[in-house]
Amino acid sequence: MYDEQMLKSLNVLQPFKYWAKKPLKIALDYLSKYASNKKVLLDPFAGSGIFPLAGLLQGMKVIYNDLNPFGLFLARNAIIPIDPQILQQAIDEVLQRPLPFDLKMNDGQTVIPKGTPIGETIQWFYRSRCSLSLDAGKRKCNAETIADYYIWDTTYIIPQEIGDAYAQKKLEKGDRRYKIFLETICNREERIVDGQVIKVYTYTRKDLSEKWKEAFNKDPQLWMQRTSRRKQEAAAVNQISANLIRIKIAKRQNRAPILKKIFCPIHQAQLLPLDEDDWQKIAQIESIIYPFPELLPNQPLIYKRNGQKYPFWQYRKFQTFVKEPLSTINDTDWQDRLPRFKHYFTKRNLLALSLLFWSILQIQDVQIREQMYLLFVANLHMVAKFDRKGPGDAWALGYYAAQDDFAENNVLLQFMKGWHAIKKVKTSLYSAFRSTPDGFNLDETWNPKEFLLNINKSKMKNILWLRKNAKDLKAAIQKRIIDVIFTDPPYKGEDHSVQYYELSSFFISWLTLDQKWKERYGDMDWWKDEIIDNKRQGKSKEDYLKSLSDVFLTLDEITKNDAVWII
Repeated sequence: MYDEQMLKSLNVLQPFKYWAKKPLKIALDYLSKYASNKKVLLDPFAGSGIFPLAGLLQGMKVIYNDLNPFGLFLARNAIIPIDPQILQQAIDEVLQRPLPFDLKMNDGQTVIPKGTPIGETIQWFYRSRCSLSLDAGKRKCNAETIADYYIWDTTYIIPQEIGDAYAQKKLEKGDRRYKIFLETICNREERIVDGQVIKVYTYTRKDLSEKWKEAFNKDPQLWMQRTSRRKQEAAAVNQISANLIRIKIAKRQNRAPILKKIFCPIHQAQLLPLDEDDWQKIAQIESIIYPFPELLPNQPLIYKRNGQKYPFWQYRKFQTFVKEPLSTINDTDWQDRLPRFKHYFTKRNLLALSLLFWSILQIQDVQIREQMYLLFVANLHMVAKFDRKGPGDAWALGYYAAQDDFAENNVLLQFMKGWHAIKKVKTSLYSAFRSTPDGFNLDETWNPKEFLLNINKSKMKNILWLRKNAKDLKAAIQKRIIDVIFTDPPYKGEDHSVQYYELSSFFISWLTLDQKWKERYGDMDWWKDEIIDNKRQGKSKEDYLKSLSDVFLTLDEITKNDAVWII
């Protein structure tokens, strides 16, 4: 018999980013307590599939439905039992696949020759050397290494005349913090601004992290009085920076890499400043021609309706359009300020990801290819400009903005970290499913008629995958067969809603580059039917409530009279 407790405690979605995921145990507890004698479960807003998985584990027939292509993709592929050795072979195939042509720069010079394995090609982008000294500084170490990541930083600029005037204004009101900030945190320089040389204050995130205590100790009582937490902490000083940025006195002038995390065979793990070789590598990368321009997520973060373009609700323009090396923002993008998904990657990582995606796309077996896509998206958010290498989860803020001090993570390293997490889950799943024919059963169908024909056959077609507007489920199911509605509906309130369309589009923008994936799971237009309160989509709270009411009325027409609703 298979290990039932192991399966029920296994978090198959743990390796993946999805929003408002519920623990499997909660779903299983609800079903055991309220629906132990029920046979057919429907989740009309199934998302990442926790509730349908719970139903399968309880031996029920299950209908999964969600408009979100990414949710459907995750829910389906995360629970498919497959031999991890087969997946390892696929990974080896992806990384060993030869580059189909020379990787060239704009001047025609070959950077990486045709035939180089894709894995080796990707690692070239992160190849570096240790710049520490040997023999008491007589010789440079120069040991070849691969960077784990690069730390970037942002330079802020404040015209001295404007900064001094504002600090004086605050001082006259008894708030000396701004004057302390300018005197302690900032540097005085002359810079070209709008074509003119002017005197400015400048500072970076690094300055903030290194000097905040000095600023705080200038007048501890003042800082304590002016902060809600009444604590000596960096946030107290960071708040002044945030306020100056918010009122547009301080502006982001540029962003650049300043440190690299390497492992030297002699000096071990080190976080070092970039050296001349690193900047030469950056210059080379900036000049490389994209080998697969059709495999870049070029879609804009906008809604098109009534002939107008509306940017995503969860988008921060001022943190996206910042001058930087390895930029993926071209001249046209700067002119129209239209954000695109590619803008949230450095050119180094965008090149690496497109090479990796191309190699996965060559896999002929659809199921194996989708499992590789599952691995591709597992840590995709970790190779964007969302990770700050601090406490908490990457992209925890939940909106589109390049962090001012982001970590540019090694794409191949993150790909393999994702595999390490997924391998644990797949190994347990495969072992459990292989151990007995009487245990957990997974026999899927995408066809409602086929599902209905086998409704009374316990081991046949026990999960139906649907991606429909929940208001259309009556037309798909037609009969009163549902005896458990188990769902967590979308939340109301523009500021409190989980913007599933906007957040999931980060992953979908890549996956839809494969036409076959798009044909199976869907495209980027599903926002039109999303049930949400979002003015950018042209939907109000009243629209949300009306749509949700329509869904529940429709569901009532395909449920049995004694059905249990768990919401």
